[in-house]
Amino acid sequence: MGVNFATHAVENQAPPLAGYDAFNADAALVDAVRREGGGWAHDELQAYGLLAGGELAVLGDVRLTTRDLPEPLRPPPWPTSPAGDRIRSALAGWAEACPRPLVIFVDEIDALRDAVLLSVLRQLRAGYRQNP
Repeated sequence: MGVNFATHAVENQAPPLAGYDAFNADAALVDAVRREGGGWAHDELQAYGLLAGGELAVLGDVRLTTRDLPEPLRPPPWPTSPAGDRIRSALAGWAEACPRPLVIFVDEIDALRDAVLLSVLRQLRAGYRQNP
């Protein structure tokens, strides 16, 4: 006798933004780097853009999926943090501002790849260690 736990179709999810390159998506920035002789740094900037874009995509999804929560439970504005620390600092700020314990369920983490996935997992682990 099998048990089916499906309750409903989830349709309020943004499509994954995996592989978003925040550097190459900014045409003005790419042009300025090339124009000012920074072409030598293109590969490094692209790698950074993929990392930053992945973090921004994750935080954008969090913002989108929490819009129906009661106001006191919604995340505050995300703090300004460097790439590689945005998710940890955003969740820490939310946990501090939330009147209830904050529990995060991460679904489809496998949509992230390479450096972005590792960055997200490192930040989640770092935040977990800092919990009381």
